[in-house]
Order: sequence, then structure tokens, then C-alpha cells
Amino acid sequence: MRKNILLFAASLILLYIVIVFMPDYTGNEFPFLTDLLTFIVFLPAYYLYFTGIIPFLLFRLLKKSSISTYLNGIFILSAFLYAINSYLTFVSIPIRLFVHLLTTFPVLIFWAVVINVVTIKNQNLLIKAK
Repeated sequence: MRKNILLFAASLILLYIVIVFMPDYTGNEFPFLTDLLTFIVFLPAYYLYFTGIIPFLLFRLLKKSSISTYLNGIFILSAFLYAINSYLTFVSIPIRLFVHLLTTFPVLIFWAVVINVVTIKNQNLLIKAK
């Protein structure tokens, strides 16, 4: 129960950060500050929400691993491609790819923890079954 409350709170906080810090360059007097906030705050929150939290919920809701794996792969790839085409578009493509790959690092940590917890839980269930 506590994990569900923490997951819900984290998803609300990340969604709030994504909505509030979404980059807007119209009438902007300080585009460099907007770029910094996009790089430091918005993109990690975006990737944690759209390639971390939502696929994790799909992973938990859909018990069949093959269906959830395909859906998660499609969802993560589409979120990544959308972000590359929508944010920091004035920067060259190699720099944009580097920035987006760098900001996906928190998601890799998130998935590493999730996979380890699920693996340990499954191993504990197998040990108890013996």
C-alpha cells in the first residue's frame, strides 16, 4: 500500500514539473535560462514520467510479460522520438541527441532498481515455494 502511495505521489509531482517547466520560447527575453531549466529540470522529469512511471504502471497492470514488453518498448521509443523532435529544436542533431541521452540517465537508474526489486521478489517466491 505504501509503495502505491509513493508511486502516485511521484507521478503527480513529475506531472506537475512537466506541465510547469515546459519550455516556451515565445516572447522569451532569456532563452539561455530557458535552455538551462529545460536541461536540468524539464527533460529529466519528462523522461522519468513518460519512460519510467507510465511504463512501470503498464508493466504492473499487464501481467503478460510479452504484451507489456512490446507496449513499453513502443511507448518509450515514441516518447523519446517526440522529445527529440519537440524540445531543443534549434540545436544541432548530435548535440540534441547527446542532451536527451544524458537526461535519460535517471530513467536508467529507475529501471535498474525496478528490475532488481522484481527479480529479488520473484527469487524469494521461488525459494519459499521449495
